[in-house]
Amino acid sequence: MKKNDILDVTIDSLAFGGKGLLKIDGKALFVRNSLPGEKLRVKVIKSRSGFAEAIPLETLTRSKYYVEPECSHFKYCGGCSLQNLKYEEQLSQKERQIKETIEHLGGVRDVKMEPIVPAPDVYHYRNKMEFSFSNKRWLTDEDEHKPKDFALGLHVPGNFEKVLDIDKCHLQSELSNKILNSVKESSQSENLKAYDVRSHKGYLRYLVIRQSTNRDDLLVNIVTKHDEPDRLKKVVEELLKDCPEVTCVVNVVNDGVASIAYGSKTNLLHGDGIFHERIANVDLEIGPQEFLQTNTKAAELLYAKILDYADFSKDDDVFDLFCGVGSISLYIAPHVKSVTGFELLPEAVDSAGRNAASNGILNCKFVSGDMRELFRDLDFVRKAHGVPDLIVLDPPRGGIHPSIPKRISQLKPSRVVYVSCNPASFARDVKLFAERNYKLKKLQAFDLFPHTPHAELVSLLEHEPG
Repeated sequence: MKKNDILDVTIDSLAFGGKGLLKIDGKALFVRNSLPGEKLRVKVIKSRSGFAEAIPLETLTRSKYYVEPECSHFKYCGGCSLQNLKYEEQLSQKERQIKETIEHLGGVRDVKMEPIVPAPDVYHYRNKMEFSFSNKRWLTDEDEHKPKDFALGLHVPGNFEKVLDIDKCHLQSELSNKILNSVKESSQSENLKAYDVRSHKGYLRYLVIRQSTNRDDLLVNIVTKHDEPDRLKKVVEELLKDCPEVTCVVNVVNDGVASIAYGSKTNLLHGDGIFHERIANVDLEIGPQEFLQTNTKAAELLYAKILDYADFSKDDDVFDLFCGVGSISLYIAPHVKSVTGFELLPEAVDSAGRNAASNGILNCKFVSGDMRELFRDLDFVRKAHGVPDLIVLDPPRGGIHPSIPKRISQLKPSRVVYVSCNPASFARDVKLFAERNYKLKKLQAFDLFPHTPHAELVSLLEHEPG
């Protein structure tokens, strides 16, 4: 295969990340925007020694798994890249990807994996959506007469500056869509300028909407370049008029160049500045910039699996690493002797402490710090926090630092429950744990993100004497 070759191919499966995959003479070919079983005419755009990449030019035979996408933005938006694939096949592909990734990258043979758990809802399931403002609108055929210098929506795949203007996202509720359109209309009426990621000029950067599943909270966060909250006064007034269900409005200020919906200052514009949610039997208070699983109903199923795999006893002392606002710590607390949560962000640790107090849970404590530094001096850890019988890990997508499995093994917990949103980093870490005689015993995936290539997983690692 050479660059610019035109080929007729049949897609075998989906690769990790969502691209179509097949092999030609032993060489992997990844095809964008394709489905299993689809026959396509494609153009090779990249060719390396071990793989090639192609784009579809023409559909010759449609996949038997094809369904009409619900969303009118699907053609351009990358938010739900699998929306045109039957949901049952989405699950099958994700399960296979996870298993193969762990076998290939983790060196684990014959992975024993329980069937993937479907999401309770495949649409309107997210409790949080983040939309970008941009002064460079991605123009579709339908956008010919719309302003080119203002958009509020999602980034077009592969383009960091152009934003597809969205009026309805099927991953969030109808009420959240109403909020999206209210802020969009009033922002333009007030002539508030969208941010330019190249020149770093403009005012409006992001709109973050958080709607609780098991409570009545609805938090709106308007992220701006400048600390000028008075400029949002009319936008907030119109929002509360259009959507009186909104319980809180904040303005986070990000005056840096990083393209993130986080900042160093938060202005309270309406309400108490706190987002409330309930997961299983735990009531949570979450700050505007703090993390919570975005699919509440599916997260409850995942948390139940943590309990199942951990098989706690009332005598267990547990460490919960990357504990965030304490949702897992507080969920498992009634089943164990004690839980010590460790978290990098001091604000999240403060929220975890408040959440423990508001739930009347007395056997949890929370510690702030970087995991590498916290576990560098294990004698101090033992003296200050005791020795864990079991450790729960729920790290960010990048996984854990390579030193952590060694440190954990030196604390000698009998088992580790590892929760991950990235099979690749999980597989890498499982391999490191295996070198310390912690073997992968149980594994199950949970589809927290229908219509996307992503999934969550829960695993059990048990120590075997070497």
